[in-house]
Amino acid sequence: MEFAVTGTVLEEVRAYLPALAEKLGGSPALLELALDLLPLRVYAPRAYASTIPEARRRIEWRDPDDVDVLALTLRLGVPLWSNDRDFADTGIERFTTAQLLRVLFGSPPR
Repeated sequence: MEFAVTGTVLEEVRAYLPALAEKLGGSPALLELALDLLPLRVYAPRAYASTIPEARRRIEWRDPDDVDVLALTLRLGVPLWSNDRDFADTGIERFTTAQLLRVLFGSPPR
């Protein structure tokens, strides 16, 4: 399994790691290592340029920062992993983290 990501999203995640580490009481370096171990495939804007106009039409009015993510999702024709509700009603399949974990690992024992 591999996860597609835009370069801008990956930069945003890396910038947030120190704050997340502090919140979790952990090490930023450890979180950076965990991020590096994820099976990520980073896409440059040229890979999804053809779908940017459609993505703009669907989401720019709600959140212009989400255009690239939606454009990549449309270009690849795959579901999106995001907890961001701005993607609702954009015509794509979206999994929250909780939903994705259930798909990958099943329901937790009760």
